[in-house]
Amino acid sequence: MPPTPNHARLSTSRRRIFHVNARRLLEHSTVHGLSHVSSASSHVGRVTWFVLFVAGIAGFCINLSLIVSRYVSRPVLTSIFNDHDEFVWPDITICNPSAPYVVHLYDRQEKWLRLRDWAKNVAQYIPSELFAAIDEADKVEIKTQALMHSTMSPSDFGVGIPNETVNFVAADTGHHGIVLTVELDGNLTYLSAPMEQYFRTHILQKRYNIPCYTLQ
Repeated sequence: MPPTPNHARLSTSRRRIFHVNARRLLEHSTVHGLSHVSSASSHVGRVTWFVLFVAGIAGFCINLSLIVSRYVSRPVLTSIFNDHDEFVWPDITICNPSAPYVVHLYDRQEKWLRLRDWAKNVAQYIPSELFAAIDEADKVEIKTQALMHSTMSPSDFGVGIPNETVNFVAADTGHHGIVLTVELDGNLTYLSAPMEQYFRTHILQKRYNIPCYTLQ
């Protein structure tokens, strides 16, 4: 049975109201691209802007998923310096970027100084072209510290002994508990100059094997 005139008019009225409300939403939308969909003068223009809008949303979601995936696949790097952030359990990874290894205990300070003298002598034979992006005045120090951090003996400096590092970062700071600062990608301002100008936490942690311990 064909629809009655009243039913047809009601359907037409509903569609018109929907189109008016949809156009009003597009015109007042603050989402980039949607306002152009409603203001385009031709059907082709509206389709083009709508395709661009959908492509932008898809690109944003893909990029966000890659960022989230990268974040969850890496440990949370937690530095050991001030700002009075409370220590939160569990699954916190403590890294010690101020000194790659605990060098102030036992006879390690003397070994550290001998290692530095050796590295400084060897550094002069490393081609400067390998450090082309670093200021000339800083190259010797960068070479020296790079050699020290990459060639030091794990047994001489207690690498892999969590108790020493945990005791070091849990030193009394005048506050209740362990005081930490979360630094995901900040400059290592407590790193020996001039390395602090060129290296960031994630680069240094990978390149020079700074000890990190995940507390669970």
